[in-house]
Amino acid sequence: MKVCLYTAIYGDYEILSSHNPAITGVDFKCFTDNTELKSNFWDLTHVPNHANIPEALFYKKIKCCPDDYISEDYDVTIWLDANFIIKDTDYINRLINQISDKDMLLYKHRCLAKKPRDCIYTEAMYSMTLPDWVYGDEELKRQINDYKQDQYPTGNGLYQSGLMVRKHNDERVKQFNSFWLDQIHKYGKRRPQCQVSLPYSMWKTDINFDSIDGDIWDTNIFEIKKHGTVRQYSPAYK
Repeated sequence: MKVCLYTAIYGDYEILSSHNPAITGVDFKCFTDNTELKSNFWDLTHVPNHANIPEALFYKKIKCCPDDYISEDYDVTIWLDANFIIKDTDYINRLINQISDKDMLLYKHRCLAKKPRDCIYTEAMYSMTLPDWVYGDEELKRQINDYKQDQYPTGNGLYQSGLMVRKHNDERVKQFNSFWLDQIHKYGKRRPQCQVSLPYSMWKTDINFDSIDGDIWDTNIFEIKKHGTVRQYSPAYK
């Protein structure tokens, strides 16, 4: 099985780091708008933002739709946010074993709040307590109102999008990818709230998914870096 783990670096939001070099059987690809970015670990592909849309939205195009950027030669793609660095050398093998009869794998949302959230409507309400510049209240209100009109159920789960394992050439996966990106563009003129559109998109496309056991914040598996503020390459493993 041919596997590609990919990420994207746009603007100054993340620092590019290498994963444990003892991990084998995986190709590592990074898409970026930075022509000065260099790496001996990653296969770098320059994809400029010619659409001149906010970097957060352009970056989501690559995250949502790997089939538009990665060769059909691959059987499985793994999206991983650039601030997560894999330490566990057997971790990817466990993911590949789990996805055998599924279309997609992802982690359930972890919430440290006193009242855990497992519903896009409560997640949206929480997001609207944040400063308006983070997501935009009016867009979120319109989004959840539209989802209610479509009879999307309450308490239908929340999921992390920081790591997503997908069957690369499956037609239903491609349908999900495109639908999710459309939702992000429709309701995220500035910065999309992906944890609201993600479960809805999974529901609408009826994708066959499974939850990964554990927690994306597990420091036995990942080294987790702070989001970057400058463009640079920072090797976690030398």
